[in-house]
Amino acid sequence: MSPIVATHSVVPLVARRRKASAVVGGLALLFGWLERTRSRRQLAELDDRMLADIGIDRATAQIEADKPFWRESIPAARRDLLNDARRPLWYVR
Repeated sequence: MSPIVATHSVVPLVARRRKASAVVGGLALLFGWLERTRSRRQLAELDDRMLADIGIDRATAQIEADKPFWRESIPAARRDLLNDARRPLWYVR
């Protein structure tokens, strides 16, 4: 009788999952940069009337449009405060 030998291991599966998640994370970052570039280009093309409709002036739009694609509009620390779901709702009207 021959012993049963496992031909696979859990370790390579975990390593493959980590590689896949790293690839997915890298693609998400890349697509985020592309979206940020596109939206900033569109913002720069808006005229003053359209900017007034969304509530910003030409100088603010230009500052945002001049940022490099890797820089976020809202810093991560401030974004975390804005999106913190654990924060209680204090005032309801």
